[in-house]
Amino acid sequence: MQFLNITNIIRFGIYLPLILISLNSQSQIARQNDAYSFYGIGSMYQSDFALNRSLGYSSTAYASSFNTNPINPASYSYLRLSSFEFGLDVEGYNLASDGESGSSSHLGISYMALAFPINTKWGLGFGLNPYSRVNYSNISERTNDQTGLETLVHSGSGGLSQARIGTSYRVKRFSGGFNFNFIFGNTERELIAVYQDIEGVSISSLSSTIPIIGDPKSAVKRYEKAQISGVGWDFGLQYHNKFKNKSNYSIGARTSLVSNMKSNNEISFERGIYQRSDQADLFSGLDLDTLYKTSNADIKLSNPNTFAIGFSIADSTQSRWQFLADFELATWSQFAVDGVKDEHFTDSYRISIGASLTPKFNALSSYFKKVNYRFGFYYNTGHLIIDDKKIADYGLTVGMGMPLSIKSFSRLNFSVDIGQKGSSAGSLVLESYLKTTIGFTFNDKWFIKRKYD
Repeated sequence: MQFLNITNIIRFGIYLPLILISLNSQSQIARQNDAYSFYGIGSMYQSDFALNRSLGYSSTAYASSFNTNPINPASYSYLRLSSFEFGLDVEGYNLASDGESGSSSHLGISYMALAFPINTKWGLGFGLNPYSRVNYSNISERTNDQTGLETLVHSGSGGLSQARIGTSYRVKRFSGGFNFNFIFGNTERELIAVYQDIEGVSISSLSSTIPIIGDPKSAVKRYEKAQISGVGWDFGLQYHNKFKNKSNYSIGARTSLVSNMKSNNEISFERGIYQRSDQADLFSGLDLDTLYKTSNADIKLSNPNTFAIGFSIADSTQSRWQFLADFELATWSQFAVDGVKDEHFTDSYRISIGASLTPKFNALSSYFKKVNYRFGFYYNTGHLIIDDKKIADYGLTVGMGMPLSIKSFSRLNFSVDIGQKGSSAGSLVLESYLKTTIGFTFNDKWFIKRKYD
């Protein structure tokens, strides 16, 4: 059998457009309003696939013959079949703050990856997924000694993506591997300062091209666009063995190091009017030229490093039950912009626990006995401190791995994450969320040469 045949070419012809679509996954963030994405490079995205998300995001010690786990690249060497993974996120949020509440949602591509064994000890993987996202809209007030009461209208959008290539090699019971990551993307942020105590703008002075939807107020808009790029590395180790009772266990360790992150920023200020009604908000510039415009090249961003250890135990065939646990540290206190640290950031810790059960993986009479049922829990202390309070994040996860065919190992992996982030006290926001990930895993012998056709 040839390395590339007509069937494999057709497959790649189908998958390549999906990969290109995923490059624009950030644009699919439609209605979500994440107040905490205001800080830094936005809210960080969990890169785990649907299988590990349903296990409480336990990934460090996990390895599979049929599923990709890029969180610990040491797992690539345990693959026995080529694995193509594709996931979709469907998320709903309920937001509560200072006695008010609302809802938002998010729909987008979660991840895409291809990994395969080169031989029985060596594996290779590629992937693409969101890295962070910015999507917030909020209004606050302050009093300025010179201009009086000001209404501040904040908004932001965009985010970063991550592309990677990784490999690992196994020597007896030890496996080591790495990912090389390229991080890229754009963010846009606006701040409109509306001067409530300055005499309102006369309607007769406005251009006929400016629609009148409310009470016009003098305002200044600050607009910032950032083009961010950088590289990072993931390093991982795993050790697999058996207890005397034949149960399997594994120990894993991993670290993620982000370096050379740079941001090219364009900033402008524009004077105009701001109008607000129940139907719309509108800022209209009054000058032909902006008040101020600048471009800053290569602002250095110092991002955190993460370190994690994990443990896993499973039955002798690794097909009936499994228990996993992770502990992760992220050094967010090191986050800085051009060497200046942000007081809102602090180191965070996360504990993840997961378990799975398959009633009878080789059952012939009952489909649901072949389904892999998964459960998990996680608690993250959070890396933000706002109003002297840490923004913690915790939740419960459930999921299933459902066979797509009797003759293959391909599965539909379904994960549900029910949790909360933040607090409704004071000016903080409490996010109650239901995150659903629908993942597909397709297995085949795409890159394995057979001795006989």
